[in-house]
Amino acid sequence: MKTIITTILISFLFINFANANITKTTPTSFADLQLSFAPIVKKVSPAVVNIYSLNSGITSDEKKRIENSLGSGVVVKSEGLIITNNHVIKNADQIVILFNDKRQYRAEILGIDETTDLAVLKILTSDSEVFPYIEMADSEAVQVGDLALAIGNPFGIGQTVTMGIISAVSRERVNSAGFNSYIQTDAAINPGNSGGALINIDGRLIGVPTTIISNSGKNSGIGLATPTRMIEKVVMSIVDEGEVIRPLFGAILTDVNSNIKNQKKLSSLDGVYVVQVVPDTPAEEYGIKPGDVIYQIDDLAVSDNDEFNFRIDSFYPNDEIEVSLIRNGKQEKVNVILGEPSNILSESVINTSIINKGYLKDLEIAELIPSIKKEYNLTAEKGIVIVDPNNSDLANKLGLKKGDVILDVNSAEVSSVSDFMSVLDHAKSGISLNFMRGSSFMSATARW
Repeated sequence: MKTIITTILISFLFINFANANITKTTPTSFADLQLSFAPIVKKVSPAVVNIYSLNSGITSDEKKRIENSLGSGVVVKSEGLIITNNHVIKNADQIVILFNDKRQYRAEILGIDETTDLAVLKILTSDSEVFPYIEMADSEAVQVGDLALAIGNPFGIGQTVTMGIISAVSRERVNSAGFNSYIQTDAAINPGNSGGALINIDGRLIGVPTTIISNSGKNSGIGLATPTRMIEKVVMSIVDEGEVIRPLFGAILTDVNSNIKNQKKLSSLDGVYVVQVVPDTPAEEYGIKPGDVIYQIDDLAVSDNDEFNFRIDSFYPNDEIEVSLIRNGKQEKVNVILGEPSNILSESVINTSIINKGYLKDLEIAELIPSIKKEYNLTAEKGIVIVDPNNSDLANKLGLKKGDVILDVNSAEVSSVSDFMSVLDHAKSGISLNFMRGSSFMSATARW
């Protein structure tokens, strides 16, 4: 046993972390737990920088001074490309990069991406200086339980290293808009760590700490990092295009809930349900249909709407993806070539109607037009909006509320008031309909 432990220790100390493909094992002895992360930290720490703003305050010696410690950054290319968080540099006057060996440089902002809260900086230097950098790992290989190190500049006290594990992947931040598919870690992350490095035991970058979940604003064991799959896309897009370009898929989606699971006879709640396919988009062109349940993109799992958006956003326009879905109880694969970004609005002509007919009496409905969509904050592209239920018999039976969007009635899509009335005229004993309430997909049935 002693010989085995010695062999493990020697291998660990002399391994080439940049190119290693380490088999993950669980410590089996106290000696295993004494292995040090020092070789990894020594290799990567020179590439984790402190970011300051150079403001115009004047000291007694009439020189400009570094006034605000903003956060951290990671050099990801030898020519001095740095990734950090947008909120770190958002209000900076001039940006100063400070390396751990006390070297100091000015930097410029190449571009920002507010959706992911990322920013790409470039060190300003007059020669072709080569900077230490950290290689990126594929964050898709990260698993819950993996060891991780967080390196940054908490509270402006200087470079600090903390250790933890990966607590979750594809973690959503509560009440967050925009990007919402983080790596969660319990490695201590505090104010000032933002924009720093989250690395694996190969010494490669797997994420950039972006935010924490805490009532106090300080570390509570829940830190969220943007994964490198998205970081790499943001860096390449800003360097090549000057901005982050997200491709167009072209479908209105919702998370699979228990109603959809039962209706589609699915084995789990994983996946996204296609509520509508937007006309003249790649989804329509390549055969995605309402009612499909998408569960994989290029063999990568899609558990919910946020993860679907993350998968799509990591590609570029004109990339071809393989969509794995369930249609009519059968698994199918559909290849889709993603499109250029576009703002697609409904071109429906306004048609608001108050119905005065039996069980529909006083029900006020409207077709989807830009003004209606804006007023009710709707995402659907087709359907009929409940403007006012007015205590109508039908609305009471179905539980319809103001702002609900009826998508189909008795399996027939409705995109106009006339469509809606036509289906109802042929309904002899009752109706079943699917509708959206906010971002939730719902179903209801009424008999008469």
